[in-house]
Amino acid sequence: MSALIPHAARQMGDQVIQTVDGRHIHAFLGIAKDYSDWVKRQIKSGQLIEDRDFVIFYHKGENHPGRPSIEYHFTFRAAEHIGMMSRTAKGREVREYFLDLEEQAQQHAIQTKATPAEAALAIAQAVLSIERRQVAIEARQDAHAAQLSAQAAALAALTARQPPVGKHRPEAWLRAQGKPYLPREVLAAFRRECRRLEAPETFRPDGYDYPAAYYGPETLARAYETTTRQLSFLGQEPVPGGWRRQRS
Repeated sequence: MSALIPHAARQMGDQVIQTVDGRHIHAFLGIAKDYSDWVKRQIKSGQLIEDRDFVIFYHKGENHPGRPSIEYHFTFRAAEHIGMMSRTAKGREVREYFLDLEEQAQQHAIQTKATPAEAALAIAQAVLSIERRQVAIEARQDAHAAQLSAQAAALAALTARQPPVGKHRPEAWLRAQGKPYLPREVLAAFRRECRRLEAPETFRPDGYDYPAAYYGPETLARAYETTTRQLSFLGQEPVPGGWRRQRS
């Protein structure tokens, strides 16, 4: 794993530290998008700061001698963050790789430091790094648990979006039974009679802005008989497509 992604010492501020070229990260992750746009988006999304998390170099290439390219070199910590943000298997590999390099550097520092104070500082930094990693892992676990919970809630909501079993909307029942068209005021009376006979169950079908009432078939049949009896009393008779006044 030591040769996974090249890295080299670079001047950053008043220190010389190990950095990694952003182009190597881009290539290893297999990003198809343009490097320049991608690297700027990583810096913005990760809130990375120049001369702390990365350093910029200007390089004149042979193909464009008058137009230098901008090269971004990241610290190991910033490279870890970029790998984590990618949320891919390759990204996790990048993150683990630079975590290992960081630990190796800290262990080397502990072994080569001569004074107890410097050794204690290196140990404290290593402990802090481990704690930060633990916090990051717990945050990802919490986010994953929240995602699973949201998916379960969405599945439950989808399962619940089923109409009441064995019950029908008055209008749908009329069409299914092939009943003649009811005038608006009579349809309203039909609905009122359904409500009088049975407490409805409600469900909002697709395309509806509000819940609709559902009733059992016996209630619908009784309400229809009662309502149409009133129409017959008023001298109406059923015909295809509706009702008309009876001929004398």
